Amino acid sequence: MTSFTHLLKNTFSLVNTGNLHLCIETDNLSDINIDELYTKIESIAKPHQINLSIYKKNESEINISTYENGVGRTLSCGSASASVAFLSIKDGQALNICSDGGTLNFLKANDKLIMQGPTELSFNGVINE
Repeated sequence: MTSFTHLLKNTFSLVNTGNLHLCIETDNLSDINIDELYTKIESIAKPHQINLSIYKKNESEINISTYENGVGRTLSCGSASASVAFLSIKDGQALNICSDGGTLNFLKANDKLIMQGPTELSFNGVINE
């Protein structure tokens, strides 16, 4: 396993997309246990409701893993993927961001991000008060 100290040497950013995302770039996602990493920073992250994402850039895409504050590790997170896309692409470029839940496609145009990807209904219910 990669040590937490090793990760601090990597590029990281805190991005506010309406919710906060600590995004850490790494050269090997499989060496990092995101649950353990979040536990190590939880005393800082939880009170500020910071989500944690680790990502690896490849030639044509980025692989990402996200731990959402109060939820845990997720299959996919649109705002985390948008945060990493914002950090990674220039105007006019397109980029795919892949997570366990699927691939999101991003295009940066006129300093705006356009996100496209699959959707799936995972729950339907009624709340009675």
